[in-house]
Amino acid sequence: MIYKKLSLKDQGFFERLFGKQPKENAFIEVNNLLSEKNLQEVTIEDVQNIISKYKVGLYSAEHSRLNSLYADYLRHCLSDKLFTDDEVEALGHLKAVLHLNDQTVSQIHGQLVSEIYKTEFDKVVSDGRLDEQDKKFISKLQNDLKLSDELASAIRRESSSKIVNNFLNNAMSDQRLSPDDEKELQAIAHSLGAELSMDTHTKSLLDKYRLFWQIENSEIPTISVSLNLQKNERCYFYAPIDWLEQRRITKRINYAGPTLRIKIAKGLYWRAGSLGVQRITQDVWTTIDSGTLYLTNKKLIFMGSKGNKSIQLNKILDFTAYKNGIDIQKETGKSPFLQFDNNVDIFVMMLGRVLSEN
Repeated sequence: MIYKKLSLKDQGFFERLFGKQPKENAFIEVNNLLSEKNLQEVTIEDVQNIISKYKVGLYSAEHSRLNSLYADYLRHCLSDKLFTDDEVEALGHLKAVLHLNDQTVSQIHGQLVSEIYKTEFDKVVSDGRLDEQDKKFISKLQNDLKLSDELASAIRRESSSKIVNNFLNNAMSDQRLSPDDEKELQAIAHSLGAELSMDTHTKSLLDKYRLFWQIENSEIPTISVSLNLQKNERCYFYAPIDWLEQRRITKRINYAGPTLRIKIAKGLYWRAGSLGVQRITQDVWTTIDSGTLYLTNKKLIFMGSKGNKSIQLNKILDFTAYKNGIDIQKETGKSPFLQFDNNVDIFVMMLGRVLSEN
């Protein structure tokens, strides 16, 4: 049964006082009329009499509630995901008796059939593929639902883009993008007819995650630099940096012990007593030089404005990465902090890889 009989609302105090009926009962009476009669037996006059009885305006909120009666019948017709000629005729009759205009009916129809079409389309493409059999099913469904090409295309674009984006987000969740991931991404987009449009930030992330995977699983890409490298020495990375080392400085001098302050003359005093002097020092990071850092498969090379330095990879005991650089622990000599902001993560991964191979 599409419509269930409802009880009429009782009159409120003011409605009884002024002899009026709750206007909500207009909707309830129309609903009950549809529940008691076959749809084709309900006439325009039957519904008009009820509307007139409760003095419901054609464009009032109470009259707009009749839209839900049309939606309920339409939902019933769509339960098997197609329209029969009889159902189309019945819907036309219901539209007339409920005094609904074309725009209202079009909105109700578009919303409901779009929901069904989207649900079924999402099921078909849940595996990221749309084969010929799937295309025939979707085309027939659109035809059976009498869904416009414009709405159907919009639904397919939205759902396809969502599937592509979900795959991309999952593939990038570990901050790695393998060749297999890229191949599958292209296959999904091609099968669904989705355009791989990405903003600058997303493209930059993809490039970085693609490089991360390559650093961990394949050959580290080399770059050409204007340095005299040794035979079989390859450069992987370079960046402008500041070379910092720890230097000990005197922070302050504390005086301790009993003192006596004696005035000698106006504005002149003499301290007498036993004094203990305590020098407070502190190790601080100090910028030694600025220049360019290079990472090769054999060493770290620093070309500074004041001089050049190099650290053999086999002399590095450990390193600690920070957001603004990396602390290198050397076997001998002062251990530097290499300060820079851009692509620290890439440098750290490359350094870890070459150290493991050395």
